[in-house]
Amino acid sequence: MGAFPDTRRGGVTLRRALLRAGDGLIGLSQTFEGDGLRVIVTHDASLLAVVDVLAGAVAFPLASGEVLAPSRFVMALPPRTVLPMRFDGAFVSSQGVASFSSIVAPTPALLRVRGKQAPLTMHDVREAAAEPVIALVDADASVAHHVVCARRALHAMLARPAPVREAARASGVAAETLTRAFQQAYSISPKQYIHRARLFGAVLRLLSGRAIVETALDAGFNDVTRFYVQFRRLLGVTPGVYASIRKRQDVDRSTGG
Repeated sequence: MGAFPDTRRGGVTLRRALLRAGDGLIGLSQTFEGDGLRVIVTHDASLLAVVDVLAGAVAFPLASGEVLAPSRFVMALPPRTVLPMRFDGAFVSSQGVASFSSIVAPTPALLRVRGKQAPLTMHDVREAAAEPVIALVDADASVAHHVVCARRALHAMLARPAPVREAARASGVAAETLTRAFQQAYSISPKQYIHRARLFGAVLRLLSGRAIVETALDAGFNDVTRFYVQFRRLLGVTPGVYASIRKRQDVDRSTGG
């Protein structure tokens, strides 16, 4: 298992490690500790993980109403999802996978957990994704239609020079108006959203073995230097650190370590 340097955003510390997974899946172990808000933004990949709230509380503050997380659940997030999570004195552990293929239903949901092992093969994922729904966590519910359309459009505009202005214009509102409504709906600004979406795709590409320059371009960065700056600003390390951990895991596999 390859561990990454800790990152801290607001009052929440994230610890992340790469797990061995099969069937082309990217295995991740993550722990969150502290108080504060973190916003998950998926881009072109699905996430499915078993989540254990070991201390404190976790809630999802959505426009349609707050959803309190149970102590144990499967989080199933399709591509192009946004999900704010609030941690209150929490210690949370999760183990699961990401995939650039569709492995979950199209609506973000919390599912019942069956068994004790993390879903690290496609067979495990199919079984976990078929479990009953505890709660839907669709952040677009009760959000104005033009804001939802703008959010979804941003994913197709990540490599463009001014994606927020372009999405606002397509939605028929001023960029400032969209920014205020977007922040209120999703607890994140459109500009921050774009950074998270780009880096979400970049991290997973690096962990799947892609080269750094190829990763930067595929994730929507037209300037590799800017990619390095934003990656380090958000994650606290360079892209090379993530790439090297993947390489070390590949070496361990080849040597039986």
